[in-house]
Amino acid sequence: MTLERNESIECPSCHQSQGMVLWDSLNVTVTPSGKKELLEGRLNVFHCEKCGHQEAVDIPFVYHDMDLKFWISYFPVDSLKDYDFYLLFEGNGQQKLPAAQSEIIDILGEGSAYMNMQHIVFDMDEVLRYVIFREVLAHQQSGAAARHPFLDP
Repeated sequence: MTLERNESIECPSCHQSQGMVLWDSLNVTVTPSGKKELLEGRLNVFHCEKCGHQEAVDIPFVYHDMDLKFWISYFPVDSLKDYDFYLLFEGNGQQKLPAAQSEIIDILGEGSAYMNMQHIVFDMDEVLRYVIFREVLAHQQSGAAARHPFLDP
């Protein structure tokens, strides 16, 4: 599921407020245009229309690719300092899923088993690197004759 919302953000440089779209989650199978924003470094990045200041808006984010069967959960690095943050996870490092999501996985069966194995990261650049890794891996394993565009200099 893709979840995006409009928020008013105050520029930390000039204090001008303006609206922007924040993505809490992106399912690229459903919303492929969001993937382009991620790859271009524009996803959840504030750009002040008045002074030009630009910086990432550091919020938790989920990237989900149903076709390649993987998902990534990004958490701001400061989450690691919060004791309650660790209560969200099982002992094996996987995030505890809400009962409803676990039931959906059971109903969907074997094809959705990957939903129990998210990739947890604490850096948005790592989200990008992991997406590229999975894209190139899938491309190469498909037996495609041409090199994946990410591999070209």
